[in-house]
Amino acid sequence: YQEALRKEFETGYRLEHPNLVRYISRTEDGILMEYVDGETLSQRLSNHPDYFESKKNTEKFLRQLLDAVACLHSQQVLHLDLKPDNIMLTHINSDVKLIDLGCCYSDTFADTQGRTNGFAAPEQLSAGAVDERTDIFAVGKIIEKLPHHHIYNKVIARCTAESPEDRYQTIEDLQNALFPKRRHRLLVPLVILALVLTLSLDRKSVV
Repeated sequence: YQEALRKEFETGYRLEHPNLVRYISRTEDGILMEYVDGETLSQRLSNHPDYFESKKNTEKFLRQLLDAVACLHSQQVLHLDLKPDNIMLTHINSDVKLIDLGCCYSDTFADTQGRTNGFAAPEQLSAGAVDERTDIFAVGKIIEKLPHHHIYNKVIARCTAESPEDRYQTIEDLQNALFPKRRHRLLVPLVILALVLTLSLDRKSVV
């Protein structure tokens, strides 16, 4: 029990991100964390089912969740227990706070125990090797719990593919699939600039 607490605290304490719960200190019997005035994703879906009727709210939730997971992965940490009960939404502004690193995997603490059936990837269930794609599987299962998830069916299917090789390989890949960059928006100011320069050169040549 003490080792499990030490593992969670030492992993969480070094992480800093607005969508990750902050770890403050550890005692012999527990961990002091940032207080989150909010509710879990499970509670939000139950208490306010209309919240995710808004595309804007859904996109904000997914962006913040993926940013938090990307932060973990950038620090060589896998969460390995991503599920609605481990995601909180604040009462003010509905910001994501990802909690509970009790099952996480890192280079320092490679031994990990625990999972949640229904969100655990096949390699977890078979005690196989885990990596970023294991968390991506769970993210797909979380998206599947959202209202109107059918609009993300292709993304969900790839996230939850049986083989890790068939999933998105990184959180960045998943972010790009959900929120493709609209390059044509950048072309408009460039075209305007080109026209201005062309007109300016034409006037000079006339003079």
